[in-house]
Amino acid sequence: MKLEDINIDDKVVYIPHHLLIGEKSEMVKTENLGIVISKNDIYVFVRFNEQDNSVTCKPDDIFPLKHRPDLQELIR
Repeated sequence: MKLEDINIDDKVVYIPHHLLIGEKSEMVKTENLGIVISKNDIYVFVRFNEQDNSVTCKPDDIFPLKHRPDLQELIR
C-alpha cells in the first residue's frame, strides 16, 4: 500500500515484500492480521492480534482488508 492510502483504524494484513510470491490469500495467517494504530512520514504502526504494542511496518508490506470481511472478523 502507499502511505497516503493508509488510515488510522484500517484493518490490514502484513505480508513481507520478500515473501510475496503467489496468491496473497494463501499467505494470510491470523498472527499477521492487525489494525493501524498510527503512522509517520515513513512507517505505519500496526497492532497485531494477541500483541499489546504496535509494530513498525513498511507501507509496502501491508495490504488492506476492506474487501475481506471474513478476515476482518478475526482481528481482536
